[in-house]
Amino acid sequence: MTPLKLTRKKFRVVILEDDPYFMDLLVDVFDKSGKFSVIAKFTNIEELVKAAPNFMLRFENHQEEFPDLLCLDILTGPASDFGSDALNGASVSLYLKKMGIKIAVLLISSIKSENLQLLLGQNFSGYMFLQKTSRITDSEIIEMALKSIESNSAN
Repeated sequence: MTPLKLTRKKFRVVILEDDPYFMDLLVDVFDKSGKFSVIAKFTNIEELVKAAPNFMLRFENHQEEFPDLLCLDILTGPASDFGSDALNGASVSLYLKKMGIKIAVLLISSIKSENLQLLLGQNFSGYMFLQKTSRITDSEIIEMALKSIESNSAN
């Protein structure tokens, strides 16, 4: 990581997670780490998309408040909404990357995908993928979040 990133007290994170128990887990893990501050949390993709314009306006005038990391559940709605044109955590994050918004992304899903991180990482830096399991540890979440930020700041 760059020296600037190492000297910052806490990284700012926005969380999108529809499972209330996993949301609580993520907030707790990030808060307990001492390395992150959760600045916003959303339980569905629609809330995140509706809030984005207000966030962007605020961040234009207060760049020091811009999030360092988006921690996004890939599926944040009914399974029937999932498809190639579905609005989900992955598609929103890809849109932000294509728009040139420099932000790290940690995609989290119960869907097993060994190829997702490789696929995303080839086109955009700052992407990491973590599979939700009953065995996921606090240190795994924090490690992947930091790797995502490090990868994003390297480019």
